Amino acid sequence: MKFRKGFVTNSSSSSFIVAVKDDGSETLNAFMKAFVDSEDYNETRKGHSYKTKEELDKYYVENFKSSRCKTLEEILEDDEYLEKQYNKELECIEKGFVILTKDIGYGNDGLTSFVSIFAESLGENAILFDTD
Repeated sequence: MKFRKGFVTNSSSSSFIVAVKDDGSETLNAFMKAFVDSEDYNETRKGHSYKTKEELDKYYVENFKSSRCKTLEEILEDDEYLEKQYNKELECIEKGFVILTKDIGYGNDGLTSFVSIFAESLGENAILFDTD
């Protein structure tokens, strides 16, 4: 598991992808809902969650298509990084994880810390992807 300790880009937000093993607990469901739904008026946006290959495929097409890459196959063929990321997420889904994605503004240190601490507390039932 990789945890981000600092930020190295000039962007005003950082992308987070967290895979969590859904055990049906109220605590985990509350975390997933808070992670996806929280937003502010700066750079922290509502997130996404998906737990099936079909949902993952739809997310990638909706978020990464371009004028020359319209299908999932074209998108992944065009971008090696996205292909690797997609394959990691698909592998997690196949193992029963739910994928959560979110852009968190750099000024939102509380949410960034909370995500890292919560993922760490779940041990092997959570994977925090390094996306930047």
